[in-house]
Amino acid sequence: MKKILPNFSSLKQSLGLGFILIVAVLLITLSFNISNYKINAEEVKKDKKENTLTVEGKGIINAEPDIAYLDLTIKTTDFDVKKSQSDNSEKTKKVIDELTKLKIEKKNIQTTNFNIYEDYDWSNEERVFKGYVVENTITVKITNIDKVAQVLEKSIASGANLAGRIVFDVEDKENLYNQALKNAMSSAEKKATSIMSTFGAKPSKPYKIQEGYSSIDNFKTKPDELYKSKEALSDASGEIQTGSLTIRATVTVEYKY
Repeated sequence: MKKILPNFSSLKQSLGLGFILIVAVLLITLSFNISNYKINAEEVKKDKKENTLTVEGKGIINAEPDIAYLDLTIKTTDFDVKKSQSDNSEKTKKVIDELTKLKIEKKNIQTTNFNIYEDYDWSNEERVFKGYVVENTITVKITNIDKVAQVLEKSIASGANLAGRIVFDVEDKENLYNQALKNAMSSAEKKATSIMSTFGAKPSKPYKIQEGYSSIDNFKTKPDELYKSKEALSDASGEIQTGSLTIRATVTVEYKY
């Protein structure tokens, strides 16, 4: 009978593969544990809450207006549409010429609405054609606030027969808003100081800052206010009051303590 000798070569290969498999399993397990440890460490870090205080600061700046926007409308009517347009063009030119004499630059005179429509009236329950109406509205930017009444008066005299609302504004809004922001930050710090003083702490450098809403309250005449006659326009020019403007800014500030 033949003796069957063990295949040591195959045994060695099997043992080698087994060893490699064990090492691989150990490495995977170790890697998973390390990864899991990192996740747990991050979760612990997240769970550790910072001591913070969040306050809102408000800043307000009041300013005198230095510019104004005036709406002027030239309205003409004629049974011939071309004649109505021609008359309107001529009157508009006169108004613009008068404005340039008042040192208003042409870049500050802009057509904001132009309209042509048929006008009708009712008589004995019948619709009666009254002509073609042409309306040309120009918006004038007045950079010398003291000239508002004069611009209105001269515009009426030269052909403008409708005047819309007057809006008073400021040229350098950004600078005024930045001042309001500074006031808002100061307001937030004062609030934080008052609150923290109750438990013996002081606000340090802001941890987070978020800019909030902003607004500028322009002084203006009523939206539906239209002066429809030269007499009414003339009376209005002597009653113009510029008022004042309010610029508001808000910030939300978070402090650590």
